[in-house]
Amino acid sequence: MLKIAVRDNGVGMEKERLQEVEAWLADDSGSGQSQRIGIKNVHDRIRLQYGDYYGLTLRSGPNRGTTVEISLPIKQLEGGEGYGIKNIARG
Repeated sequence: MLKIAVRDNGVGMEKERLQEVEAWLADDSGSGQSQRIGIKNVHDRIRLQYGDYYGLTLRSGPNRGTTVEISLPIKQLEGGEGYGIKNIARG
């Protein structure tokens, strides 16, 4: 698995707000509306392409900033080389 972490040093989120965002990301019903369409779109597209095991994970706390972790699969090629890394292909 490939994990990419993006961190900021902003004000972070209170525990309750983080739980709201996590619940919204986990909601597959399409009923929830939010101003953060981009992060939900990225999360949903990753899960559609690679499965529910992958996607975005958020960590945050007041005055600690926020970290968004992106989890993606690494797939091995059956033969040959891919993207300059032997036996590894992206996506």
